Amino acid sequence: MGKIPADYLPPKELWAQYTAPEEFKKYTSGQWNIAEELLDRHVKEGRGDKTAILFGDQKVSFKELLAMANKFANVLTSWGSSPRTG
Repeated sequence: MGKIPADYLPPKELWAQYTAPEEFKKYTSGQWNIAEELLDRHVKEGRGDKTAILFGDQKVSFKELLAMANKFANVLTSWGSSPRTG
């Protein structure tokens, strides 16, 4: 894929300026961890035994899902992947 020609885009002074509202800064800073928000937090706040996933007659608790996610992360790490740091 080639580079976009300079005359194909509008001048930079016409580009939209984006600023995130204060309450969203943690999501755009590169420091937000979605696993912490969706899994760890629920276990830490005492909801580990609550159902996180319901599929047909199968139920997976937040605690079980967190354990599965950690196992998966460990496999990725053993293969040479590492978490992105801000």
